[in-house]
Amino acid sequence: MTEKIGRKALFMGVSEKQEAESPPGEEERRVILEFSNALGAALSGNYSERISETEIPDFWKSVAVSLNSLLQKTSDTNRECTALLLAFEQSPFPMTIRYGSGGEFLSNTGYRSLMEECAQNNPVQFSVIQMKETEMIEESCRRGTPVSQRICLPGAHGTGPDYRLTAIPLNGESATPHFLLYMENISETVDFERALGALEHQVDVLVSRQNQIILENPLPVLVTDPLGNISTANEAFTRVSGITIADPGAVAYSELPLTESIGQNIQDIARFRKMGAAQVTFDFPSGTHILWQYGIPVSGPDEKEQIVLIFFDITAQKAREKDLESHIATLKDEVEDLKNRKSTPALEPAAFPAIAQMASATIPAGPQVSPKSSGSGQKKGEVAADRAHDVVEFRLGGEKYALDINFAREIVEMMPITPIPRSPPYLRGVMNLRGEITNIITINSMLGLSESSGERGRKIIVLSSEATGGENIGIVVDEVDSVIQIQESDVEHLGGGLSGQASGHIKGVIKTSGKGAMERKDEEERDLIIWIDMQQLLQDLIPRK
Repeated sequence: MTEKIGRKALFMGVSEKQEAESPPGEEERRVILEFSNALGAALSGNYSERISETEIPDFWKSVAVSLNSLLQKTSDTNRECTALLLAFEQSPFPMTIRYGSGGEFLSNTGYRSLMEECAQNNPVQFSVIQMKETEMIEESCRRGTPVSQRICLPGAHGTGPDYRLTAIPLNGESATPHFLLYMENISETVDFERALGALEHQVDVLVSRQNQIILENPLPVLVTDPLGNISTANEAFTRVSGITIADPGAVAYSELPLTESIGQNIQDIARFRKMGAAQVTFDFPSGTHILWQYGIPVSGPDEKEQIVLIFFDITAQKAREKDLESHIATLKDEVEDLKNRKSTPALEPAAFPAIAQMASATIPAGPQVSPKSSGSGQKKGEVAADRAHDVVEFRLGGEKYALDINFAREIVEMMPITPIPRSPPYLRGVMNLRGEITNIITINSMLGLSESSGERGRKIIVLSSEATGGENIGIVVDEVDSVIQIQESDVEHLGGGLSGQASGHIKGVIKTSGKGAMERKDEEERDLIIWIDMQQLLQDLIPRK
């Protein structure tokens, strides 16, 4: 039988009787107590305790070094998990993580809110969506690659927005396969409003697979350090830009062909440790692209700070906006030319192409009716006098104002607003409205009013996408009174000779009976409401490039 030399050397010169009879000394008891305290603190979640590696016997030093190393590694991993969980929860994308085709492992607030809303609007359609998620997980498991599918979520009044649902397999060390599912809004007017945040999974899976998720993401993504050195660029970014970034750190963000940036840059995001957004324009080899850029701060390996930049291409949308603004400007010029003419001869379509184009697009062909034979008996100006308008009445600076109801999407209570550094004075900041990043502005300065003090009881009127060109914008008001209907005859239009900054943003002054409707028009005294031209105000407040 082979003799174990190490065991013999360990007990050489020490009698078995002495070993059995010698109790641990005071120093050994102190060391054992120190080990016990450190392990007990770690079990309760406190990994800051450490064991002295100098003031203990040599026999215990190697054990102390190993245990301190384990505590440090556990502490580092715990911080990484906390950062990833925060990034996952704050992601503007609805996300959930499933284990296999079974139940839900983890979901963020956006996903939970969206599913609860779908279940309330249409339980049957909600069950269909759950079945599609299971089918996509099974298909992704078979392929071993991400799977995407277009779905339509039920809305409160029928069909809701279109979403792209993507299932991504996370091949970690766990025996049970895990899958990340996230939803991307692909509706025409809001497909660039959401941003994909940093992803979270259980420690042994997500930490090791986060780079895979970034590389396989269908959106263009860059990962940089706080100084802007690019460490990762996925295939979608290469396809959009035509630039290949192979070596980490070889290219800096500042070296990209950036021609314009409006919003928060990488340094601001790293300094304030909060997500930031900007509109950026690049002259890429593939062409000029206008992109929404969302920056999300995360903690990378070895506790190094990183910025994940996610891009939405809005080049086509901006081109359509520019064409529409050009067409509107042409219409304004032609209308002004018509006003300046003392006598209006028969109009030739070639003389006013924009008006002719608008007329041909909106007036259907039909039988010609002579004014003399119409038989309507309607006098000139009667149609304009009887025309009704629906407006939202609100208060600002102690005065009553109104805007067209088709400009208001919804009215919400005052919510926490995150200020944006170095932003224009009219921009109060941004807020998270059901997962959508919404810009909050004030119009007091444009109307010659001072800012109201305090936020208690104030409201936010969220404007429609048609009024804002597809952007999420809300205005802060002191109070919203009601929705009223007014007649054209109750509006006193301002004269053309008036001047001042606010006069160009006012359609007229509404004379009401003080009851929110036009029921008592025979009264001598009426409340006055200033009718705001919201479209002109937005154009002057936020100039379009």
